[in-house]
Amino acid sequence: MPYPRDCFDVLNQCKTPSKRSGVYTIKPVGYPQPFEVYCDHRDALAGWTVIQRRFDGSISFNRNWTDYKNGVGFLGSEFWLGNEKISYLTNQKRYQLRLQLENAAGNAYYVTYDHFRITDEWGNYSLVGNNVPVGKAISGHTHIPMETPITWCPTNKIFSSAYCETSCENPRECINITSEGPERCVCPEGYMILEGMCIPHTRCGCYINESDIVLAEREMYVSLDCSWRVNCSKNSFLFGLGYKCSTEATCEDRGSLRRCFCNEWFEGDGEICTRSGPRDCDDLSYAGASENGNYTIYPIDWPDSNGFQVHCDMQTDGGGWTVGGLVVGGWFVLTADTKLYRDYKNGFEYKDHNDHWLGNDKINWLTNQRLYQLRIDLEDNSGSQFYVLYDSFCIGNESDNYRLELDQYNGTADSYIEWCPINTNYSSNRCEKSCSDPSNCVTTSPEDDERCICPENYMFQDGECIPGNECNCFVAETGSILTEGVSLVMPSCNRRYSCINDQLNTNSGYGCSSNAVCEIRNGDLGCFCNEWFRGDGESCSRYGPKDCYELYNSGVRSDGTYTIYPSGTSGFQAYCDMSNGGWTVFQRRTSSYVSFNRNWYSYRDGFGSVSGSHWLGNDKIYALTNQKTYQLRVEMSNSGGSSYYSRYSYFRISDESNRYRLSMTYSSGNAGNAMSANSGDRFSTSDREYDGSSTFDCADKHRGGWWFPSDSSTSSSSYCYKFSYTRSTGRYQDYDCKCVCRGCPRSHPHRKGLCRSRASILIMIIFIMIIETPIAVVGEKLRRPSTTLAELPTSTEITGAAITAEYFGTNIVVLQEH
Repeated sequence: MPYPRDCFDVLNQCKTPSKRSGVYTIKPVGYPQPFEVYCDHRDALAGWTVIQRRFDGSISFNRNWTDYKNGVGFLGSEFWLGNEKISYLTNQKRYQLRLQLENAAGNAYYVTYDHFRITDEWGNYSLVGNNVPVGKAISGHTHIPMETPITWCPTNKIFSSAYCETSCENPRECINITSEGPERCVCPEGYMILEGMCIPHTRCGCYINESDIVLAEREMYVSLDCSWRVNCSKNSFLFGLGYKCSTEATCEDRGSLRRCFCNEWFEGDGEICTRSGPRDCDDLSYAGASENGNYTIYPIDWPDSNGFQVHCDMQTDGGGWTVGGLVVGGWFVLTADTKLYRDYKNGFEYKDHNDHWLGNDKINWLTNQRLYQLRIDLEDNSGSQFYVLYDSFCIGNESDNYRLELDQYNGTADSYIEWCPINTNYSSNRCEKSCSDPSNCVTTSPEDDERCICPENYMFQDGECIPGNECNCFVAETGSILTEGVSLVMPSCNRRYSCINDQLNTNSGYGCSSNAVCEIRNGDLGCFCNEWFRGDGESCSRYGPKDCYELYNSGVRSDGTYTIYPSGTSGFQAYCDMSNGGWTVFQRRTSSYVSFNRNWYSYRDGFGSVSGSHWLGNDKIYALTNQKTYQLRVEMSNSGGSSYYSRYSYFRISDESNRYRLSMTYSSGNAGNAMSANSGDRFSTSDREYDGSSTFDCADKHRGGWWFPSDSSTSSSSYCYKFSYTRSTGRYQDYDCKCVCRGCPRSHPHRKGLCRSRASILIMIIFIMIIETPIAVVGEKLRRPSTTLAELPTSTEITGAAITAEYFGTNIVVLQEH
């Protein structure tokens, strides 16, 4: 059924007429696809297609051309249907336009235009129609006579009883304001009055786009990034000179003002800022600093604009003390006479001891900018603390030889203080350590016996107490000390440190082999060889897996293709039967698409896909079977689902120079011992005959390579042995190796009796060979059938290219170590 063209069609549909207002699907003539519209089917308004609804301000109708072309909003609330749809609607037949209006008091009105249509986008959706309206109040509301005209508000104004009108000249204050009152046309929010007209605020002369504000007369504005500044004058901008913050200022809002403000310890207008402090640690304390530490200060008129660093004591006696000199453990006092004049002038420090002298020039500058006290704090090794305090302290400049001026003294340091030797301190600690044994105590003393000892992080070396980082085998990279003979590897394993003969040896060439990982094992970090590799981590050599059984023992349990590494090889892929204990497959025949009639080199190197029909390769089988002792297992099944196997307790072949001679010993199985005659035989292919037969080329006759027996091992010298061969193109069997063609010609004497009579017995032959290790873990892969070997057809023989052609449909040959 075709779609209705409009809501009037919806109302008058024959089969499913609907008189309920709601959303319906229509398709105007020529419009490419159906679309939904809202249909107004109220009694007096039945059949009207609604193109716009506005009643609660839930969406903005201040839209661009594309939005009005395609439509905006939701049919269940406010929306505009879309000019393109309205154009198709109004140009398919003659339409009326009806506008329904309702004021704030709930009075409803309407206007109807008898002829309404719009053009297409090419014509800019121009409005075409009869501009003579008729209208009246809608039933149920206050009636207004039909001839009463409707008052339309001027452009951009709306009818409202609550309003606050603003102007472009004074955007912050209301010109007219009321919360309740008679309705009238007002300039709404987002619009402003300019020269009597209501315009969008964005059209005011002093509108700032980046902040969406309008500047008042003579108001200044600084941009969000403080890169420009303007003033508003007579509804237009006056741009000032380039505005830019000083490098010591920040662009930010403070209160209601945005501009460049000088940072802490600077003063100025933000464009130019000069440093004003901190002059000393007391300034920093006053500003809120409460932690002891190093700070930069800027005494008045100090010549270097970068200031200088001092240590501030923010906790002693109210805090704010600028430390001019610090002495720990008596070291500084004992060696002061070794310092030169310029050192005391400029200052010096020993970071490892925290000892320092600030410098006479700096102390001079500090103590002459205002009144200072001098405090000297002391502490003995028992923890007793003393201090000396001078109420006034300053020193002269260099020309006055830094003359000292002190005033009133008081304090608690009335006794003589004894200093310990270099780096030692007074303590009852009972443990001292040495560079050669940094983990254990080398001397002990009674717990209460105070004496000068080598403290924590210091070590004895050659009778002296030195910082731990001065030990010969100290590793700066980790902050640790190595004992004799111990090595330490860095986290990325690119470097190794060793302590040898009390000297630190650095091996920057240390690195992991490509077959190793850098990790922690048993608490030690280093290079460790990966699985199946061994060595010291820097050099790793492969040692396995040598076969599928080794993979099985390592935890692998999924059948599939794996890479193995028999002794003397660089590795190759083989199929592993893991479901039965780790057998290594070296032959599989599952499809006639892979030919086994190959030359000597193909059988030497292998052919086919290891996951399908394939021969692994005689060189690989030689490498496999000569690294351990293996057994062979042949598994077979026919198309009827019966399964058979033969197991050989010993299996091995020689190398190519010995023509891959076969050695094997039969063990058990329900498929007989058909291959025993092959033990001792050499491998033959169609291009290299080593079968020992004086009558036939067995590899050529049997379409494949194998360990074919000599005349003496067969029951007749007139044939290689029983032969059968099956392909999808035909089935042939003979006992004199004469039937070797791909398809028997009609004149062939056996065609009628043999080729046709057994063509449906077998479709394909599956032939798999597997190698594995210990015998104890291997069970029979296939269910033992009820049929015995004696019940098999007499043509059943294990031969080279085709193990059976008449009875067996699946066969597996497996090897296992024992």
